[in-house]
Formats: sequence, structure tokens, C-alpha cells
Amino acid sequence: MRKYFIVLVAMVTMLAIPHDALARTQKIDDRHYVITKKPKARKKKANKIDFGIMKCTAYCDCSECSSGYGRHTQSGTTAEAGRTIAVDPDVISIGSKVEIDGQMYVAEDVGSDVVGDHIDIFFDSHSEAEEFGTKYKHCFVVRGKNE
Repeated sequence: MRKYFIVLVAMVTMLAIPHDALARTQKIDDRHYVITKKPKARKKKANKIDFGIMKCTAYCDCSECSSGYGRHTQSGTTAEAGRTIAVDPDVISIGSKVEIDGQMYVAEDVGSDVVGDHIDIFFDSHSEAEEFGTKYKHCFVVRGKNE
């Protein structure tokens, strides 16, 4: 009778244990098992490549800033404030996602004055572009899922 009672208790206990808990049990001795903690899911971090401090300037769609190209970019997209940047494609590939001060941009354009460690950020108006001026900011190229 005692054997049946132990088997019954074991079966009831197993029904109450989550299905993945058996894989997480640890034997303490012949009679005692402990369910180990479920491992926490790791958050996938985006793979950032540090490009260091880069010169950041600003441009808009006026003829003075964009040499008559307006909002047409090298990649074929329409330039948009808060998204589009111009880069040197020998340094940063067209289509790359670039993080500047926590803001995510897409390298969609090139510029005749954008050479080496230089990024040109697109703004909607010439006054905004002039107000931004020239700044030196820490830049990262972000690879993988980062949206």
C-alpha cells in the first residue's frame, strides 16, 4: 500500500510541475529533487560598430545645400529629416543604419564635401541646417535587428 501511495504522490506532483520543469530538476540526494530557476531570456543587443567622433554638418533640399538635387538621394529614396544622412561610401556603406546621439539615421546620400569621417544630416529647412552648424558627435554603425 505504501508503494502505491508514493507512486500516486509522485504522479500528482508531476502533474503540478510545469512541463519544462523536469528538464530543469537537480538531484540533491536519493529522495529529494529541486527545480532550478528558469533561465532568463537574453535580450539581443544590436551589433554596434564604433566609428568614434565624426564631424557632423547639416544640409537641406535648397540648391545651395544640395547642388540642385533637392530631396533625391544617391540611394534613390526621398530625403527625410530625422532619417537621411549623407556619408562617404568608402567609410560607411549606403543603406547602413547609423546612430548619432541615440537617434537612428539611414545612410541614403552622398555629398561632394562629405569625405572621410564626415556625416551630413538632412533637415527640412535651410534655417534648421544653418542652426545645426558643425558639431563633432560619437557615431555608431548598427548591424542586425535594431528597430
